[in-house]
Amino acid sequence: MRGLKDKVAIVAGAAPGNIGGATAIRLAEEGMKVVAADLNEAAATTIAGQIRDFGGTATAKAFNITDEASYKELIEAAVSEHGTLHGLFNVAADLSPQNIGRDSDVTTVPLDVWQHTIDVNLTGYMYGIRHALPIMIGQNSGPIINTMSSAVWMGEPERVAYQASKSGLVGLTRHAATLGGKHGVPHQPAVPRRHPHEDRGGNDDRGIPREHRRHGALPATR
Repeated sequence: MRGLKDKVAIVAGAAPGNIGGATAIRLAEEGMKVVAADLNEAAATTIAGQIRDFGGTATAKAFNITDEASYKELIEAAVSEHGTLHGLFNVAADLSPQNIGRDSDVTTVPLDVWQHTIDVNLTGYMYGIRHALPIMIGQNSGPIINTMSSAVWMGEPERVAYQASKSGLVGLTRHAATLGGKHGVPHQPAVPRRHPHEDRGGNDDRGIPREHRRHGALPATR
């Protein structure tokens, strides 16, 4: 990656052991100033500390992606501290057993699971775009990356709320691209590949149950 030195990025959903945390560290390795944000402030602080340990620049912020005021405050804090914002990576998701573990099919999914998943994966991402996009349009630069899922195209007999939320994110990303693209603000989907230790059934060759692994997940304590 080139041209990232001293640029500013927010990783919304950065915690140890997940995609967000790994991305925050990788961006910092390229010289970016990173704001690691997560519902669990201690998790975000751990990531920021790991970045500072190798000489990178990072701060940690607690935020709740389902609360627009909280997301707006996160973006304003980043701009206040660094003067601008060059990138936003929306990666938060609640993959806890209490949520995705109860995300069944359309005939049985609990409505609280449905609503919470939409609030996190779709409405929450919209909050970030809503408040970051005007800043980036004003400076004619700064990509917004939204984490997608292959479940959108494959289809599954379970996790209906997760699939629906990620499918909606396709439309949201395309819509935002029509606004930002002509101002140098691309919107891109990021589709994570299967974990190298995981087979197609979700089994882990290291003996770690799926429900105990976190790929871009918000803490299970929300």
